[in-house]
Amino acid sequence: MKRFAGFSLFLFLSCSIAAAQASPRDVLIERCETAYLRATTLSADSPLVDMLLASTKSANREVNDDTWRVIRQEIATAVTQSLTERGSMLDTTFRKSMESLSDAELARLSQVLNDPAYTKFQSAMASPATQKQFMQAMFGDAAKFQTVANKILARHGLKEGP
Repeated sequence: MKRFAGFSLFLFLSCSIAAAQASPRDVLIERCETAYLRATTLSADSPLVDMLLASTKSANREVNDDTWRVIRQEIATAVTQSLTERGSMLDTTFRKSMESLSDAELARLSQVLNDPAYTKFQSAMASPATQKQFMQAMFGDAAKFQTVANKILARHGLKEGP
């Protein structure tokens, strides 16, 4: 009976360890995601942090610059974590997009994402100056998109919403 219990425990632990080990495909996906998200780090001087703090800074004019620097860094770190953690919008989208790739394609993608030219491109895209330009373009394009949508609605005889 002791041998059976010992064997059962051994079998249970072996299965648990095997289940905990990631498959080669999962390892490839992790590598790709890590490389892809490498530059997804908001800096304290990101325009997104500016946007998040704009009304708060106005309401707290007495707060000194040193305190705002600390707060900006904490917010940048927290937002970055929220954007990139398991189950986040980026993680979910990334993992869904990986489903259609073969293992060979994942291996090639991992090479591309770790290429020095791509790494340099990622850094440039993540810079506060580029983020600011992106946000300005996004807001400008949003107005353009609404104008286009309104023309289509009018062509169909529909009224614009409030």
